Amino acid sequence: MPPPFPWPRLIFGLLLITAGSALIGFFGWLAVSQHYRLIAYHSVPAQIVTSETRSQSAGHGNRVYSAQITYTYEVSGKQYKSQNLLPVMDGYSTSNRDWVRAVSRKYPEDTTATAYYSPINPADAFLVRDVIFIPYLFALCPSVLFAVGWTLIAASLKQARQPAPPASAGNGWYKIPEEQTLAASYRHYRRIAVAWSAFWLLLLGDYFFANGFRLDFAVLIMPLICIAVGIFPMLMAWRYLRLRHDFLDASVFIDRPLLRAGDTVTFRLNQDLLQPLTIEEVSIGPVCQYTHQYRTPKGGSAVRTSEFWNDRKPLLTRRTGGAISQISGQTTVSIPADAHPTGRNNAERLPIYQWFIELRIKCEAEPRLDVRFPILLHPQPQVAPNPPG
Repeated sequence: MPPPFPWPRLIFGLLLITAGSALIGFFGWLAVSQHYRLIAYHSVPAQIVTSETRSQSAGHGNRVYSAQITYTYEVSGKQYKSQNLLPVMDGYSTSNRDWVRAVSRKYPEDTTATAYYSPINPADAFLVRDVIFIPYLFALCPSVLFAVGWTLIAASLKQARQPAPPASAGNGWYKIPEEQTLAASYRHYRRIAVAWSAFWLLLLGDYFFANGFRLDFAVLIMPLICIAVGIFPMLMAWRYLRLRHDFLDASVFIDRPLLRAGDTVTFRLNQDLLQPLTIEEVSIGPVCQYTHQYRTPKGGSAVRTSEFWNDRKPLLTRRTGGAISQISGQTTVSIPADAHPTGRNNAERLPIYQWFIELRIKCEAEPRLDVRFPILLHPQPQVAPNPPG
């Protein structure tokens, strides 16, 4: 039975991407708006009318504080009154009581200060020329939602994609298409690493510029956090770059156009090397993985994909290959007669079984090469019973 399209996972991924994009857009707009107001608003003398510090409970014994300051200013002969303190985030509250007290002390009642108003709308003004990092931080954090959503969508589309049938290569051999080339894997992780790096560099660079090139916690610590978050795609891009330097894409063949449960099948490998490598082990064989539902320790349920069965067999060990040489070999394995065919075996959505031919090459002082070749495993043909009599 063919696998159902994973609509729940796809829809959930789309929701995460939508939520992440909306949050990134909103807080990104706040960051841009803050920067624009800092550089475009005009200064004007202001009279402080009232100035006080307020506190309120934030729950669990915590308190937040805010400075409530009312001021007046005059533009083109017309007087305006405002309570906007910062360029953005009116009514800003914080647990940093010292900052709030410092602002209140800086702007006491019945004193003169400098306010900043919009040349387009003079009623729009702010008093404290400080850069708030919160819009930048909240624009960075939802990128995790975006990344998880994109991963779920990619996994859904990959799961729903049927493997291409083996193509005839002559002499009774059939070539199995690989799941993804080394070049495609490298480009995939490189794009993620570049996109993430450009995103956080743009945001933190804008904050650094808007904050007058001052070195503070955000400028010193956040780049390290962002690099740590993006380290996985960077390492994976480096890994596939090294593999592309050492290997060409492998070719795997089987001795039949159709693979069924209970078959005894021969696999053949042709692997070109681009560099002199000390090969520690080369193994190849069928692998079955299944997506299933399981109970969590708290009594709930979740879905995961794990390996169900494998029969990888070593082709060779401890061999030194020369530049542009080729690793070749073949092995024979038996697929169990009761093996689950590709897809699902009943009307339920789960479990779903997927089959691959998996190649592993371990080299000395080099990343391990792991390549999968998706393949359809068909059930054993039904044998018609002999007619009576």
